[in-house]
Amino acid sequence: MISITLKSDDSVKYFTIEQIKKHNKKEDFWTIFRDKVYDLTDFWKTHPGGDIILEGAGKDMTFLFDDIGHSHDAEILLKQYYIGEIEKPRK
Repeated sequence: MISITLKSDDSVKYFTIEQIKKHNKKEDFWTIFRDKVYDLTDFWKTHPGGDIILEGAGKDMTFLFDDIGHSHDAEILLKQYYIGEIEKPRK
């Protein structure tokens, strides 16, 4: 069972890094991109670049995404897999 922390905007789900790290398999693949959380479990099989995308499972893939030089369309495609935001550490 996943624990979800809701902030002032109840429509946005917030996840900790520790929660996301648990979703690090192709059968359960979450990733972080620009502080947003995406569930790519159903997407990775159709990823045009193949299974290299699995390198981002359970962690922040922003560098990997940008380093490859993905198009703006690729970034737009991610929106349909959005599930929440990173919970920022308390100061």
